[in-house]
Amino acid sequence: MDKDTLVEKQINDGAKIVEKLRESGFDVAAAWWMKSSEEGLWFLYIASKEVDEKGIKAAYRAVTTVMHGLGQLWVDRFEVKLVSPDNPITKDVLDILARCPGTLATRYGGKKLGNVSIDDSYIYPPVVPA
Repeated sequence: MDKDTLVEKQINDGAKIVEKLRESGFDVAAAWWMKSSEEGLWFLYIASKEVDEKGIKAAYRAVTTVMHGLGQLWVDRFEVKLVSPDNPITKDVLDILARCPGTLATRYGGKKLGNVSIDDSYIYPPVVPA
């Protein structure tokens, strides 16, 4: 698979991971795919207070458990990056979501998120309370 292009199967499987995490009680403040200019690869970022409250190792264990429960995915566990809601990238993503409210994903092709130069990003919509 071409790692330069974010494909629909990755987008869909990323959404499944985020949904199952939320269903399991794992906090997800925001989730997005981002391709940094430096790395040139797509990564699924998940911002969660679990990173701060339970530690990065425990948070990754929870994500790995959820991913294993979903079976075969187009997302590898090494393509997932967990970050704090206080991360500058997360803050920019949350600002974008506030400016683009709704239930649709947002494609953001700006030059930076936080302090990271990016080529492209795909931001999942926030959870809309029932």
